[in-house]
Amino acid sequence: MQNIPDLARTNVLIQAEVYMRSLLKARLSEMRMSQKELARRVGVSKDTVWRWTTDGGMAGMTLRRAADVAGVLGCEIEGRLGIFEK
Repeated sequence: MQNIPDLARTNVLIQAEVYMRSLLKARLSEMRMSQKELARRVGVSKDTVWRWTTDGGMAGMTLRRAADVAGVLGCEIEGRLGIFEK
């Protein structure tokens, strides 16, 4: 059984992932860029981008890949949790 600090940390990480996912989707929409185009520019499959924008999650995204995505989308990575910000 997890202790309370572990559960709180897990909750924070889940909230950060949900926030990052919503920012990613919003930025794609703002730029009128398809998931397929982002995948092509970043060098991943469109299924990978789809996972990033759904409950499949961003847990497998490396910091390097996050930096690549941020660069394509004209964003920066802010904070310890890798939040995308314009």
